Amino acid sequence: METGKAEQDKAAFLEEMSQLYDRMHAPERQPELVTFEQREQRAWEIGRTAQKRLLEGHLARDPAAVGAESAACPQCGEISSHGKRKRSRKVKARSVEVGWEREEFYCRRCRRHFSPSRSSVEDRERGLQSEGAAADSDARGAQ
Repeated sequence: METGKAEQDKAAFLEEMSQLYDRMHAPERQPELVTFEQREQRAWEIGRTAQKRLLEGHLARDPAAVGAESAACPQCGEISSHGKRKRSRKVKARSVEVGWEREEFYCRRCRRHFSPSRSSVEDRERGLQSEGAAADSDARGAQ
């Protein structure tokens, strides 16, 4: 991600967190927060919102979510550029649910779709060793 975009995202996040802080501490909000239970509920809601924003921002910058032309199959190590598509899903974290979109490839050898878990550079390095990865896979299958 380019530095300018990262700084804009950070500024937007900090502005939102400032507004959330005010929901808890602004003088005009105090009549809503009389009991400990009310205070705890508000803090919990604010924490969930912060958690969701942090996770969404981090997932959006995940290198596996953008731009790889090919990836090594995690099972056999073969480099695949076939069947490339975006896969969207919802992920349930401890207290929030976030959307996550990642690249997905199809391995013709294994006949399965997979989402790479490392950057394309690491995939290429691993792909150079795909014969060794296939041998490792065969050895695991024999156990």
